[in-house]
Amino acid sequence: MKLGRLLLLLLLPALAAAQTPDVAVRLYHYSPPAEVRLVPAGSIRLSLCATCKPQAPVEAIAVRAEGDRIVLGERLGSANAVRVSGAYRLEAAGHPRIAAAYPLAITAEQGRLLLTVRIPLEEYVAEVMAAEASGSAPDETLKAMAVAVRSYAAHYRGRYRGHGFDFCDSTHCQALRLGTVPARLRAAVAATQGEILVFDGKPAAAYYHRNCGGVTEAVRRAWPGAPAVPYLQQHDDAYCPAWPHSRWSAGISGGDLAEALRKAGIAAPGPIHEVIVLSRTPSGRASRVAVAGSGQIVVGAEAFRLAISRALGPRVVRSDLYEVRAAGDRFVFYGRGAGHGVGLCQVGAAEMGRQGKSYAEILAYYYPGTTLGRAGSAASR
Repeated sequence: MKLGRLLLLLLLPALAAAQTPDVAVRLYHYSPPAEVRLVPAGSIRLSLCATCKPQAPVEAIAVRAEGDRIVLGERLGSANAVRVSGAYRLEAAGHPRIAAAYPLAITAEQGRLLLTVRIPLEEYVAEVMAAEASGSAPDETLKAMAVAVRSYAAHYRGRYRGHGFDFCDSTHCQALRLGTVPARLRAAVAATQGEILVFDGKPAAAYYHRNCGGVTEAVRRAWPGAPAVPYLQQHDDAYCPAWPHSRWSAGISGGDLAEALRKAGIAAPGPIHEVIVLSRTPSGRASRVAVAGSGQIVVGAEAFRLAISRALGPRVVRSDLYEVRAAGDRFVFYGRGAGHGVGLCQVGAAEMGRQGKSYAEILAYYYPGTTLGRAGSAASR
């Protein structure tokens, strides 16, 4: 009997890994390419239809979308869908290279390629950590981040199932960086394997951000349609101000600002000569922004910031905690913090780790009222 129990205990981690669900991640979500170069990084196999015999190309292949069909060159012809297994690289103009060995499905839609990889949940957490977490953070901070990433995934898995994937690869969902995951990040994922935050019997929506600027934001203030859960409320962060680089400034020309808004589908009245913060949330963050030129439009502050980030980079207007002033033909933003401010502040969590707080204490500070549980014991949405 004792031997049987011992064998069961030894097998439990392997059984848990075998039962871990995959997540489907859409690559190049915000700008699907018309063509990618698929480069074998070892042995790969291509399936061009459900009953086709898999092929094993040894050379790079140009994969191109023509309408809703995929063209793979003279030798391979075309297909409605392509499935790839093995290790490979993806190269697309204007995008960083992707190295992966996860099953890849490729379809085409209106001249663009839709690429979706299936990743085991724990591997997904590690790949997100490589993009979202700071490798220099204390070990306990990294463990807290791993639990937050896993909790977010458990809460929102299937959110885009109707579009054929669970998550996109950008910060709109959780950014991920396919490739090599640093050993310290993998260790944090392994140390917390299967752990999630639970609230009211369900995985918690564990939002996180880079730097709250000294005060976190209530989830309903950031996104009015979000559920007003008690663990995502505004509170002063006693640990975040310890970071010396919370304050920032950035200048944007009126032309660049108008172009950024145009790319986001926001018709700015040009030429822009005034930007005014019309209202703020109780935390001090901009809520609505007026942009004036030949006329005036009013834009939600988050939509305004994201339009600038996607066009000019995320380190320009880094948060909604800012003042803005006109300086000639430029607008200068003076702010603090980075990101939306909801949930765990990574800078504050790092300071807590440096002060000897455990990952459970860090999570309790940023998500009050939640408890640590296991992914299989909480009902996901």
